[in-house]
Amino acid sequence: MRLLDHIDSVYFLLIPGWETELRANRWHFALRWAKRKPVVLVSAVLRGGPAVSVPEARIPNCRILRTQLVSEPNQLAKAEIQLGQVLDDMARHRFVKPLLWCYDPELVELYARVPAIARVHHATENFFDMPGRGSGMHQHLRATVAVSDVTVAVSDGVASALRKRVDGADVITVTNGCDFTHYSAGKPDDELLAAGRSYARIAIYAGNINGRLDFDLLDRLAETNPRALFAFYGPVKELSSADTTAWKAVTQMPNVLAPGAVDPDRLRDLYAAADVGLIPYRQDAWLVENGMPLKALEMAATGLPVVSTLMKPLQGLARGLVVTSSRGEFMEAFQRTSRSALTSEEVGELTALSAANDYDVKFDAIVDALEQRVSRTEAVTRVDRLAEVLGAEWTDAQIRYARWLAMPPAARAAGRIAGSLALMFPARWRRRLGSGRLRAAVRQWLGS
Repeated sequence: MRLLDHIDSVYFLLIPGWETELRANRWHFALRWAKRKPVVLVSAVLRGGPAVSVPEARIPNCRILRTQLVSEPNQLAKAEIQLGQVLDDMARHRFVKPLLWCYDPELVELYARVPAIARVHHATENFFDMPGRGSGMHQHLRATVAVSDVTVAVSDGVASALRKRVDGADVITVTNGCDFTHYSAGKPDDELLAAGRSYARIAIYAGNINGRLDFDLLDRLAETNPRALFAFYGPVKELSSADTTAWKAVTQMPNVLAPGAVDPDRLRDLYAAADVGLIPYRQDAWLVENGMPLKALEMAATGLPVVSTLMKPLQGLARGLVVTSSRGEFMEAFQRTSRSALTSEEVGELTALSAANDYDVKFDAIVDALEQRVSRTEAVTRVDRLAEVLGAEWTDAQIRYARWLAMPPAARAAGRIAGSLALMFPARWRRRLGSGRLRAAVRQWLGS
């Protein structure tokens, strides 16, 4: 069977915030699918009103569909609205056989309930071991993997974590890649070259400035290497107060340049102007075991050597991609690593590595995996599998919601008002309302 002959569209279910991020995994796959089929990027961000469909001006044959956010109060009602908005979009465009490509496990109900020819879960993070992810998220992730025809993990670490926690999970590893043709054509950026003229070397990091970065390491690097210019490009996102203070201290050092986010098309030229690339992450276990940042491959495509903190998926890929296991080792590797010190063989290794990991290669690998697994020619839902994983509590909630819909309108309106007011109560009060014999009655009245 040729999957491409049977699907008529591709709907990506995305984690909110992707529109302002640098071009990551989801961008590259959307771009390649849009050359073959209409692509719709579903972003659940609206708190009311109709869905909004707008062109994604950066990708031909691609739209953004902003839909209802599922949140309290009345989550079940909002989930129904969200589903209806996606189904309405499909009907308006006469799509009946979509491929669903899910990044956000929180959208698992939508993922399971929309009829589709095939379902791909793209697992870019190990959410099971990531801090700050609760049991609800974990259950949604299990369900997402269970209803998928295939789950694509970006590293063996992510794949292993999923197989451990989801019985019978069909997981393949297809690592992050790079747009080799684009990055290998980079020309040194004039502005960065000018900024670095009074320095011996230019070191560069491009990506989100967030809690993954080891700010103490950055501070030590800049302080002990005053003859190096450290250039950091990317938006500052979701920093704790302590990390905000630490990052501010780094940016105030005289040999640090931090202009914020830049046009993604400029990154290749910035890399081409630099002498060494940096990936200075914290040594948290979930990063060490799972991290496969695509920036390593993008830097390699420009012939830029890279010094990285320990991430096992990066080990042994090329001599010019130096993976260190401690801050001291990182500092030492930084001292000896530079574009000018690379041999022709080492440059060739970096080029071969990035070319072998081009996103065209990754795209073909995933399509081949789907071809091997999917033989259906008609769209189906996976609510049966969803119910198996989410269990009796989810099923009971669906029944309660159906009964709530059958209530008189006045009673439902009162429930909605009460639900909104209940959110103003302290969490411990809400927990008491949701326990014991009172629980079923309260949930029934609130429709949640």
